[in-house]
Amino acid sequence: MHTRISVFAALFLVLAVLLSMPLAAQEPLRGLVVDRGSDALWLGFPSAAQKGMVFNVMLVPGSKVIARAKILEATPDAPYVAKASFTMLDKKAFIPIGAYVEATNLAVADRDKEPGYKAVTLGPKGPNPLSLQAGVFFPSSDELSEETDQAWPALQLNYRLCKSESTEVSLGVAHYRKRGTFPFGMVTGLRNLQVIPVTIDVKFRMSEDAKKGWYGKVGAGAFIANDRRAIPAVSDETVHSTTIGWQAALGYENKRGRSAQLGYIDARHRDFKGVTFTLGARF
Repeated sequence: MHTRISVFAALFLVLAVLLSMPLAAQEPLRGLVVDRGSDALWLGFPSAAQKGMVFNVMLVPGSKVIARAKILEATPDAPYVAKASFTMLDKKAFIPIGAYVEATNLAVADRDKEPGYKAVTLGPKGPNPLSLQAGVFFPSSDELSEETDQAWPALQLNYRLCKSESTEVSLGVAHYRKRGTFPFGMVTGLRNLQVIPVTIDVKFRMSEDAKKGWYGKVGAGAFIANDRRAIPAVSDETVHSTTIGWQAALGYENKRGRSAQLGYIDARHRDFKGVTFTLGARF
């Protein structure tokens, strides 16, 4: 995840340098590939592109043209990003993030015209960005499973923040709660543990089909815990704490947004950790 963010930061730094170098009217518009999917590229430019413009795609400036891209949608204001379809000219080549693009003679020459094309929607696609996952949490901590249970109900609500062809970023709020008992001398104590993870999750497609197939998911954030331990006639104490934690998962999603997911979750400095299995649905 840190590597991908670093790559994006480096790309936009290069674009900032290009932006500081004004183009002459006869010079072609040029930019970089900032993301890609199975059937589309996302291009970044120092100035606005127009729908219908055609670009040569190269690994570096002056190298062999490996593909040709055509603008489908573009933002009229900074940051200038465009979505483009593409055709591979070299079937053995691969277009990496950071590849160089340059407008061809087939492109629209006048870039000073008022943009009259549709802007790209960088936010969530579809009428509702919400999805819900429900399933089971299996604690891997012996102490936690002995004091509560070997299986907990698990629930997570996800709100999609942004999406490209192959990557989705969402805000997740989950809920885990279980009551149990623990031995204390000659008596039995009661334990009630509730954990609410609030995470930023990155979901990336592992198949070429952007609408279905296998995916991976990683996330991290704040884990809010309320841990109550009560010993009859002795004590009743609730500890409120917040720590950082992470989760990772592998899943499969169909075209209707139904999914099955197997994952692992871990809260730092706590006994809350284990395997999750959930079924999901997108609204």
